[in-house]
Amino acid sequence: MSNASERLASETRIQVQARSEERREAHYHEARVLLLIARFTTARTGLAGLTKLAKLDFLLRYPAMLERLFDESGDSWPRGTEPTAAERRAVESRMTRYKYGPWDQRYYSILGSLTARDLITYSSGDRTEFRVTATGAEARRLCPRRLTGCSSRNVRRF
Repeated sequence: MSNASERLASETRIQVQARSEERREAHYHEARVLLLIARFTTARTGLAGLTKLAKLDFLLRYPAMLERLFDESGDSWPRGTEPTAAERRAVESRMTRYKYGPWDQRYYSILGSLTARDLITYSSGDRTEFRVTATGAEARRLCPRRLTGCSSRNVRRF
């Protein structure tokens, strides 16, 4: 009996840890997408289209690819925003190649979560446009300048 109950307790603990890790990862992705949308929201326009969002997100997630663009254009990282060596080597395998570029199936749930918490709005028409709300702008201000240092608590609390 004791052996079976220990095994059950161990399995339960592993499942709880896995769910907790999934939630942390979801909050990280939500924070990154919120920062992207906030950066491209102006008084007149928002971030136009899922494809543009996915391409910009790809460059944030894979800084080595952005550096290749910088090399070709002669640009460089703004001072203080250069990725660390670990960030350059990091690989997020869930991003896949799709019709018009990189894609991550989580975009739908991420955008739905941000919309449900009134952090962003979107309009559909010929082209989907995403805009940060006042609440989303406040959440974005709570995030430090470096994306990797953005605490998921800052986004989760809204």
